Amino acid sequence: MWKYIVVGLAILIGAEVAYIGAKMDEVSVRKFKSYIQSQPAAPTAEQVAKLKQAKAAILLEEAKLAVRNNLRDPTSALFTEEDAIGDDAVCGNVNAKNGFGGYVGKSAFIYTRTEGVTIAKDRSEAYGIDARCSEAKLKVLKAMMAEACKTDQTNHPSCKQFH
Repeated sequence: MWKYIVVGLAILIGAEVAYIGAKMDEVSVRKFKSYIQSQPAAPTAEQVAKLKQAKAAILLEEAKLAVRNNLRDPTSALFTEEDAIGDDAVCGNVNAKNGFGGYVGKSAFIYTRTEGVTIAKDRSEAYGIDARCSEAKLKVLKAMMAEACKTDQTNHPSCKQFH
């Protein structure tokens, strides 16, 4: 008789443990769903584009400040053709006043967060800066191509060098 009572109790206890475990699972699932729903959604393409524009604008302002800090008359700086390249470089032209108060004409410049700013003092330095800017643009383009080719399932000929 005791055997039956012990077996019956064991069955009841086992059923209660299984019921509590199932309830805990339901609670855990509800908590997890609530947590997931409280998390911000993935950014939209428009939000990503705005973020990239904001980053480029910050980089441009950093570059302008660095260029101005290297001029005799920082307030006279007139920037043209400035272009943010990737997350690290800005290329462009600046015209500023010299010590006599006259504008000297446009000078090419390159700014990188790692190397700072270089302003061309003559035509040969301008060619060197143009070459560095072209290299920076090519590097960014290659990185973009490599990223695009990661998901390319068509084996496009332009992606062969990245596979």
